Parts: sequence; C-alpha cells; structure tokens
Amino acid sequence: ERSLYSSNSITLDRNTRISLTGSISNEVYENLKFDRGSLSLSASSQITKRIYIRGSYKLQNRPYYYTLEQGEGQSISGRLNLQLTDNFNSEWNYSFSDLFNKETGDKYYDVHIIRSKNTYQLNKYLFLRVIVQYNSLSTAISPDFLASFTYIPGTVVHLGYGSVFRQTRWDAASGDAGEYVDSRDYLETVRGLFFKASYLFRYKGLKK
Repeated sequence: ERSLYSSNSITLDRNTRISLTGSISNEVYENLKFDRGSLSLSASSQITKRIYIRGSYKLQNRPYYYTLEQGEGQSISGRLNLQLTDNFNSEWNYSFSDLFNKETGDKYYDVHIIRSKNTYQLNKYLFLRVIVQYNSLSTAISPDFLASFTYIPGTVVHLGYGSVFRQTRWDAASGDAGEYVDSRDYLETVRGLFFKASYLFRYKGLKK
C-alpha cells in the first residue's frame, strides 16, 4: 500500500482559510488492490463574532466492500455556527456522500445527513441541549434532549431523553403474525430515558 498526500492553503482576514488537498493512495483488501485517491477543496470563515461557516467538496475513489468492486464518488459537507446570544448557540451540519461503480456507473448508495445542535446556558450551572438528526439512508429522525447541571467540575447531574422516528407502520395482516412495513408517516420505534450523576470528593488528609 502507498499514500502520497499534498495540501496547499491560504489564510485571509476574519480567520478565513481556503485549502486544496490531493492524495494518491491505494488499499489492499482481500488480496485486491483498490484506488483511494482523492481531491478536495475546503473553506472556512469567521464572518462575524457570532457567525462561523465551513464547507468542503471532495472527489474520491474508494472500494465498495460488499461486492469488492472499485467505486468513485463525491462528498459534500457544510457547517453553520450561530452564536445568537451570549447564552444560546445553534450549530447546523450537513453532509452528503455517494458512491458509484467506476466501470459501469451503477449507483451503490447516496446519503444525506442533517444535524442540528442547540444549546442554551441558563446560568453558570445549568444548560439545556437539543440535538435533532435526519438520515436519508435509514429515513430516520433522531431527537435527543439533555439537561445538565454542573455544580463544580466533577460534580455533575445529567437527565436526558432520546428517540428514533422511522417511516414505518405495524401491519397486523402482513406475514404470519404481522410485521412492520414501509410508510410515509413516521413512527417512534425507539425511546430512552437516562439519568447520570457524579460527585467529586476531595480528601486533603491529616495535617502533621
């Protein structure tokens, strides 16, 4: 296996950075050699004190392990960070990836993932966080809620709830005893509640 990597970047005002990266590499898997070369362009900038953006685009070769075939595809990612107030931060991420057979052009997959993370700091002890993610491959929406209380570093209490919604429904008439089938509507298929606490105890020992 081999890998040759090169990167060139330029830095501008407002912490703006533009990078062009390329690689020539391969991978040996199951006694087969696959091309993993890539070319990517990325840029990021702190537009204002409260707005940060980042994006990247990559063309890359990589194997499709299920059928041991050479694939090629692209990846796109983007991030937007909004410090709306001193206490409220909102972060948005988007990523896209696809893969095609390099010889026939047949598509193996494409997937979009959108993720939103929002945090509100009520005071120096307590913050609330909400994360919502959508995955187009599994057609799943996953919201997660968290409340965290930190008295001192090491003494923390967490309370959270998470769930997964999928485009499915229960069909009692399907199969021998019924089964889940595809649907346009979303159904909560997973849910969980958790509590976690830790306490930091400092023992100074006896003075001589």
